[in-house]
Amino acid sequence: MRTRNKIALGMGFVALAALVVWALRAPPVSVELAAVERGVFEQSVSDDGKTRVRERYTVFAPLAGRLERIRLKAGDPVEQGQVVALLTPVAPALLDARSVQKRMQGFLPRAGDYEVRYQSIYRVHQRVAGEWRRGRVLLAGDAAHLNNPLGGFGLNSGIHDAVNLADKLAGVWLGEAGEPALDRYVRQRRTATIEQVQAMSIRNKRLLEERDPAVHRSRMEELVALANDPQRAREHVLETSMIAGLRKSLEIR
Repeated sequence: MRTRNKIALGMGFVALAALVVWALRAPPVSVELAAVERGVFEQSVSDDGKTRVRERYTVFAPLAGRLERIRLKAGDPVEQGQVVALLTPVAPALLDARSVQKRMQGFLPRAGDYEVRYQSIYRVHQRVAGEWRRGRVLLAGDAAHLNNPLGGFGLNSGIHDAVNLADKLAGVWLGEAGEPALDRYVRQRRTATIEQVQAMSIRNKRLLEERDPAVHRSRMEELVALANDPQRAREHVLETSMIAGLRKSLEIR
């Protein structure tokens, strides 16, 4: 008899629990289904011809993009077919929020996501201006040459440009030198940029992009051999610090 009572009591609890779950369940929501297709991303708003939207909706989509600045203000009149907002797509593999977090966590793991306030794609340039002087106008620094930021060659070579040019400008201003000194500045610094700065920055970029473990191992063995040879180590430091290239450029007349 006691066993039957326990069974009946247990079944009663199960029925009560099922009733509570049924009463608290979320009501079904009607949705519209459509096939996913590639095309122009559009959203139309129809609300008395005004941009002030009374009923707001949030749309989630796996779309990485940048919302261009909206120049309209709430209440401005709009016409049918007028573009109110423009979403420019970007490369999702690079700027997707999940990809960014994965890369950040790969550098320095931490509990929780990183706060990323801005993200963009940096385009690497390797350029040298063909003409550095035209009359009284001379180029130096980033205006004269651009290269990838690996190694800090752009900043340091720009300082070298400024020091070299300042010395020659002072000579011209004081009447101690003529305008040919300015052409010598171009020959010295442009040659140094092409033969040293660009060459080293391109080499660094290629080494960073290399995926072959054998190439990385060979590069590490090369650095170890340099460190064990005082003479070669000194030459390497002078080269990578741009001191050797600076001295060589000053020999150009």
